[in-house]
Amino acid sequence: MKKLLLVLLALLAGVVFPVQGRINAALSAEAGDPILAAAASFAGGLLLMILICALHPGSRRATARVPAALRSGQVRWWHLGAGAVGGLVVFTQALTIGLVGAAVFIVALIVGQLLGNITLDAVGLSPAGRKPLTLMRGTAAALTVVAIMLILVPGISGDGFGAAWILSAGLALLAGMLNAGQQVINARQSAAYVSPAPVTLINFTAGLLALVVAGLVRGTESALGSLPELTEPTNWWYYAGGPLGCLLIAVSAVLIGRVGALAAGIGITAGHLLGAVAVDLVAPAEGVVVTGWTLGGIVIALGASCLIGLSGPRRPVRQR
Repeated sequence: MKKLLLVLLALLAGVVFPVQGRINAALSAEAGDPILAAAASFAGGLLLMILICALHPGSRRATARVPAALRSGQVRWWHLGAGAVGGLVVFTQALTIGLVGAAVFIVALIVGQLLGNITLDAVGLSPAGRKPLTLMRGTAAALTVVAIMLILVPGISGDGFGAAWILSAGLALLAGMLNAGQQVINARQSAAYVSPAPVTLINFTAGLLALVVAGLVRGTESALGSLPELTEPTNWWYYAGGPLGCLLIAVSAVLIGRVGALAAGIGITAGHLLGAVAVDLVAPAEGVVVTGWTLGGIVIALGASCLIGLSGPRRPVRQR
């Protein structure tokens, strides 16, 4: 029952991501620049985390543990840069969702995450320890792949399918593979600090720095010069993407430490798909439609999430 509750929490966290993506895509259209939109989203999340870590006593104490965790080796210095992957994911959201729709973006991202999660669990890199690919877990992963393929059918057969569509999906796939590693690193940091607050703060700091550097390297002075115009957005919710990202990072860090990368990933995946379909129904990108294939894929993905939740706890691996 406890594991099922954790999977339900993963579903809820997963729903947040496509909503965040659609918001970032709208912000990108408003700003006229995906890097600027991603940076604005990260700036909002960073501001929220600074306030939380400064005002909440537990979060403040946890943040103070960061130097000690680095000195002891519980956290490696390069773990602090994991947030740069989050910057890539948010940039990819802002760049591609307007072209392929939330569902296709999420599908491509999920494929990368699934491949990464299976590998990370098999080699035992998550704080939950080594989790071999058992029959139950393998069946859940296979069902997730089937769901993904069903959802891809409308996009591949539609008029928008082409080089730009393939490139956008490929970028999302790469972001998903890198994101699987980021989530495990975040879970390790969360365990070391005994709180997800410091790792969320560090992620947003690293992600914002990476996006600022990317903008400077690209040399988009016109885009950087338009920052003052974004202080008064046409819609207030354009800047809700950052705070939603805080929630997703914190919950995923806790979940991976409790149930492992694959179980958390499949639960979050089902939530991603549910949220993506909701977004494409309520605020679709141009030319994007939700079909029976999409709904069938959602049902199968939810079945995979339930299957992994019912698989039962494994006996802990004995330390030699």
